[in-house]
This record gives sequence, structure tokens and C-alpha cells, in this order.
Amino acid sequence: MDLLSNLFLMLGARMGDNRRRIMALAEEKSLLSGEATAAAVGDAKAMLIHPRRRLTAEMGWLPGLAPDRILEVMALLKQEPGKMRSLVDLPSLARANLLAAGLVAVVDHFPFGDVVGRMIELAHVHDATAAEPTMTLFSKERSVADSPAITDLQAVDAELWGQRQQLRTSAQESTESATLWKVGKYQGKRRWFEGKTLKDAGMKIVDVQDQRFDPGMAATPLNGGDFGAEDVLVIDRMIEPIIMGPDSVVREGTVMLKKEASS
Repeated sequence: MDLLSNLFLMLGARMGDNRRRIMALAEEKSLLSGEATAAAVGDAKAMLIHPRRRLTAEMGWLPGLAPDRILEVMALLKQEPGKMRSLVDLPSLARANLLAAGLVAVVDHFPFGDVVGRMIELAHVHDATAAEPTMTLFSKERSVADSPAITDLQAVDAELWGQRQQLRTSAQESTESATLWKVGKYQGKRRWFEGKTLKDAGMKIVDVQDQRFDPGMAATPLNGGDFGAEDVLVIDRMIEPIIMGPDSVVREGTVMLKKEASS
């Protein structure tokens, strides 16, 4: 949910850009970048031109905002992240992403009570982000790009759940040594950060950590380009979980790989 490392921002792309435009932006970025950055740009391009895999990037970006407005709020985020709370005239998902990015920037500089207040506000805003209107918003953006509309409501719900888990982790890291978070006044929204259960939605997490990696897995390796075709690889770390529905994968995971230890 890190807005400043979002793939759309990396390529300078808009959600309404079509496949050809995204490929052109990626080629331009690659020509101006070093080898490591060029590899990251290639991965970003592959994600954004894939109708299913780009959902995570869409979820973490600023859907519903015009290009000029995106430039405006991103400039404010970089210059004065503490002012993200003043942006009240935005779609709930875009506002939640901006609030989260602002929170990360100020957490070490603002009084703890202020930080907790921002966490609670973020929880309220994210609660207002429902799967169905979010799916409609994404499909509207995709229609401009001539990209297939999203029809899997469960996949959108799973992505929202994934965001909530990231927020939970951030909240725990930011408050792990503080006692104020344990005060009853904050317990309601602390429980929000613990998330709604996937079981209630008919979904479950599949953990493949320490298993041998197979290209057919429902998981995207972030460092796959670091190894050769002959290397035997295992899952070193799960970055984002694989979420399964009753019949199929509803959200692919993200993993880090390592070479299998020699026996």
C-alpha cells in the first residue's frame, strides 16, 4: 500500500493508459535507467498490462482522480505529508491511500496521540471503501484504457482485505512500544486493524514459504531476475499472501526467492 512505490507512479502511467502506452512508457524508462531499475520497470510493465495482476497496483493508487488532481495531491504528499487529513473531497480508496502514505511519513515526527488519531481516521475511511463501488470505479478507468472490466467481486474484496492486513502491520510497528494504544478508548479501531476474517468470506490463505518454487504457482517473485534458468529455487519469504476462494485463486501472492541449499 506504499503510494510512493506504486507501479503507476514508477512508470508515470495513468490508470486510463492502454497497453501500447504503458509499453512505450516502460521502454522510455528503461532506456534512461540502470540495469537494476530497468529490470524493475520491466516487472512493472508486465504487471500493468496483465488484467488480473494489475489489480493490486490499481488498489494502491488513486482511482477516480483526474491526472491534474493526482499531480496536485502527490506534490502535497511529498512536501507536506501531514496535510493529507485535509483532503476530504476524494473517493474513499484514494483518500485512504493518501492517508496511509502521509501516516508513514509523519509517524516518527508527530506526537503519539496525533499519530493514533490519524490511524483511527484511516480506519474509518478504509471502512467506507466497499468492494462493489470499488470494482465499478476500476472498471470505469479500464474502459478508457480498452482493458477488460473487472467482474470478480471476490477478488476485489480480497485485495481490500490485503490492504487491511498491511495497515494492521503498520499500526503494530508504529505503536509496539506505546501504552496509549492499549487504552480502551482505542480498542475499537485496534480491532479493525486486526481485520475481518477470510473464513467469513469463504476464503483462506495459502502459505508456500520454504516450498520449492514452481513458475505455475499463484505467486509473483520480486527477485526472479536474480537467478539463472538452471537454479533450483525455494520460497524464502512471503511478502503478500496467496488467497484462495472456494474454487480458485482470488488473489495472487508476492514472494522472495532463494537458491535451494545444496544437500
